[in-house]
Amino acid sequence: MLDAACAYAGRYDVILDGILGPWMLEPFRATCRQRGLGLSYVVLRPSLDVALARAARREGRHLKDIERLTGLYGAFEDLGALESHVVDSSAESAAETAAEITAGLWAGRFATGAAPRPDSPAARADSAPPPSSPGPQNGPRGAS
Repeated sequence: MLDAACAYAGRYDVILDGILGPWMLEPFRATCRQRGLGLSYVVLRPSLDVALARAARREGRHLKDIERLTGLYGAFEDLGALESHVVDSSAESAAETAAEITAGLWAGRFATGAAPRPDSPAARADSAPPPSSPGPQNGPRGAS
């Protein structure tokens, strides 16, 4: 997964969407530093009640087990130094959540300390996003 993400990261925004806990970050940081790529990490964390209600509405065999969800939720409950990477999507629509993430990416809120490429928007503190740009490029981003 890491090699595949980094293979495209110099040319495209790469977003890894799934359950990527902070315990998985160090290999990503090391690889991004080695390749001169920036790395952002975002955790979507609605309230537990909202997370369980959303799971109950899922169709099929998707993650719905309350006990498993509660345990998984606990793994992301206290992120310590990464707590500023949390987006509480409890009361936000998908579009509002995406807008908050985009603004945070441009502001560097979700940067992990891996060095971005010098030509990336994330490396230029005075950069502003182009009107139609989805956000900074040049590195994988994790979402949980």
